[in-house]
Amino acid sequence: MALNFLKDAFPNLTFETLPAYNIQYSKLGSMVFAMAKQLPHLTKTIKQSNKLAATLVQKHQVDCIISDNRYGCYHENVPSIFITHQTNIQLPKLFKFFNGFINKYNHNYINKFNELWIPDFDHQLLSGKLSNTNNYLKAKTSFIGPLSRLTKSTKSNTNFCTVILSGPEPQRSIFEQKIINQSKLIKQKIILVRGATTALKYTLPKNIKIINLANSEQINELLLNSKHIICRSGYSSIMDLVALQQTAFLIPTPGQTEQEYLAIHLAEKRLFVSGAQSIFNLRKAIELLENFETKLQQVKFDNELLNKQLISLIEK
Repeated sequence: MALNFLKDAFPNLTFETLPAYNIQYSKLGSMVFAMAKQLPHLTKTIKQSNKLAATLVQKHQVDCIISDNRYGCYHENVPSIFITHQTNIQLPKLFKFFNGFINKYNHNYINKFNELWIPDFDHQLLSGKLSNTNNYLKAKTSFIGPLSRLTKSTKSNTNFCTVILSGPEPQRSIFEQKIINQSKLIKQKIILVRGATTALKYTLPKNIKIINLANSEQINELLLNSKHIICRSGYSSIMDLVALQQTAFLIPTPGQTEQEYLAIHLAEKRLFVSGAQSIFNLRKAIELLENFETKLQQVKFDNELLNKQLISLIEK
């Protein structure tokens, strides 16, 4: 689905398919045990990706590699850049004693790249301690500012509330069912972007409009023209909202410690409102957004840091 999205957005580019991580997410509880079980498979996939990267460098005469969180996409003879906001992976308090091991694993792969680009400001406003750097990171580190494909323009409140669903199953469907059931108690119109093409199994209330998939232009328009927004606290979604200067109610995917940390961190910064999926109440979320005074307008969003980095890269 992601590949089709990119092909639609960039019809003139050449595409090559990398080995899939195919991470299986836990239905209940923490992701720690689920990820630990899959570590050998992840390591194997990284090695396969690295072999393919070597082939693609020769095939396409590649001058430089920019890898968006693909640990295996580097080459020892080609300048290789790794993009991530997670240099300091957070585990639940119960598993804090594994932090050293998991971050050593993380740093070992990042250090195979020549440079590390972090999509945040150098004071780590958005990513917080997730992007802490330390002596274990040897790659040259640069903060390139938040990244977004969306563009801010004149805002209107044409849409009362837009809910953007994303992320892995089964949590996507669990949250979808909650939204549909609770929409029956709301008089105003709710727009639900499902992020899936599977058939709906629920009877829809009259006040809900369904969009299965939305391209960049549609997402841009929906978010910009919505009075209230509810979505996951994934980092890409957060950067998009910052670009549009739109606050939202953030619901982390259960068990994903990165999203859980970001939701709390950004709520403490008074940029967004957040809450847990298990106790989510649509009416209450809308009430909280109605009365919320965000500090998002204090965040300057531009491409100056990224452009500076790209110019430097091209000159090299």
